Amino acid sequence: MKRAIQLFSVILFITVIAATPVLAASNQGFEWGFEAGDKFNYTFQMHNYTGNSVLIDEKIYLSITTLPTIPDDMTSWNDIPVVNMAAKWANGTDMGFIVLIFIAAERIAVPIGNYTLLTEFINAKANYDVIDDSLFWGFEHDLALSNGLKMTIHVDFLKSDGMLAHYTVTNFNGTTKYSDVTVIREGLPAGGDIVGLLKDNALYIGAAIVVIGAVYCFARRK
Repeated sequence: MKRAIQLFSVILFITVIAATPVLAASNQGFEWGFEAGDKFNYTFQMHNYTGNSVLIDEKIYLSITTLPTIPDDMTSWNDIPVVNMAAKWANGTDMGFIVLIFIAAERIAVPIGNYTLLTEFINAKANYDVIDDSLFWGFEHDLALSNGLKMTIHVDFLKSDGMLAHYTVTNFNGTTKYSDVTVIREGLPAGGDIVGLLKDNALYIGAAIVVIGAVYCFARRK
């Protein structure tokens, strides 16, 4: 019993430390989770499903050039400053006009520290489906085009640094998927995020510690 109490005490301590906010660059709790010069690697693919072919299957990277100052009092999604970056193929050459594939993503990165407010911003902007779990934050929405064509756009960011994690643009003709573009960051956590799990369940862990402690004290009195 004593070892169980010690174990839960350590878990609770880790949870409290993990949930402690870091020093933010704005009074709304935002900061950038990376620095100028940081580089992020991705797999970039383009599929044509009507022809059952892969048009592009390449490695690319996004390099942060400069970081803008985060305003102290942002009130909307459009107030979030755009991070300046260079998009290159794996061999270091510029992607050129192909970089326009990112235009539907709206942002390559978001500031970390206040995902609740980011959710409010995106909800006020449009009727998007928000993605918010222990690892990722982002959104998904449909864009209707002419003649029954539609695009489904999925964008999410790794919560620990705010940098783009998954970006997919899927094209439909009616209900038939005929092409897509996917950009997936390499080295993403595969799951089992223990810190996120502890943060999400801190209240229950604390309650368990209290119950075990009470049982232990009661047992010691006998």
